[in-house]
Amino acid sequence: MSALKELLDLRLFQKYEYGDFVQFPRDGRPKAYIMPLILPFDGQKWEVEVWFFTEYPSNQLETDNLIANSLTDDSKEIILSMKKQREELGDTKHKISSTEIYKRILIDGVTDYSQL
Repeated sequence: MSALKELLDLRLFQKYEYGDFVQFPRDGRPKAYIMPLILPFDGQKWEVEVWFFTEYPSNQLETDNLIANSLTDDSKEIILSMKKQREELGDTKHKISSTEIYKRILIDGVTDYSQL
């Protein structure tokens, strides 16, 4: 819990949320705690999900490294545009996840939502 307090004390984000999927498990979510951090970027909402695991899931490492090593301001704009299109079309995170959007942009070079 000290990590949560440290994030709050930094006061870098506009909005902080918290989810407990340990005590309140949910299908499709890891057994962990989540803190989505919201920050405006280029006139839109940029959400950073911070997960707190008791054990780091090995299948997450590849995605985390991809994002850490490949994300640019240009790719952020494309990601935000696609997430906005997802919302406008009534698609949900369950139909096309943010992770899938990131991977398709950063690995495959997709630049339009219709290509997903």
